Amino acid sequence: MINVEILKKDEHIERIAVTGHALYAPYGEDIVCSGVSALCQACAESLLKLTKGKFDVGVDSGDFYIAVIDHGAKENAVKVNVLLDGLAIGLNSIEESYPNYVKVKERRI
Repeated sequence: MINVEILKKDEHIERIAVTGHALYAPYGEDIVCSGVSALCQACAESLLKLTKGKFDVGVDSGDFYIAVIDHGAKENAVKVNVLLDGLAIGLNSIEESYPNYVKVKERRI
């Protein structure tokens, strides 16, 4: 099971953590894990290359997290929020399609 925790403060995502494996198919053929991994990696790279925010990013087998250290100035903060919201929407969409393999929980801090 892939577990996703989205931490929000007000309407801003502060951290997204993804742990576990879907076990939908054998390693290398698991489309659920591949989809989640691709979304997470694309978001992290986009945040690092397209914004001036500061982030703590961790990637390991079965684990991914991105924590916002600084959203940056107003215009930049909008970009950060759009990219993180897009990741959250994508992860929720995968959960809707594969509810036995992905669980997304949102928590306010």
